[in-house]
Amino acid sequence: MRPPRILQSAFSSVTNVHLMSRVIDGRMIFDDVAKEKFRELVAKQVAFSQVELVTFCVMGNHFIPA
Repeated sequence: MRPPRILQSAFSSVTNVHLMSRVIDGRMIFDDVAKEKFRELVAKQVAFSQVELVTFCVMGNHFIPA
């Protein structure tokens, strides 16, 4: 497993975190409808958590919020 990617300057209260999640066996779980629903869920969670999501990518077998 890759070590966590957490970047934070000693002079800043901002923390940048790189996250990634993949499915087992490379199965495709996201079709276009599922990708849109997932995007909506991510947007709701971001608003609730009061964080800034800089960018993210949803593919058929994994997603990467970065």
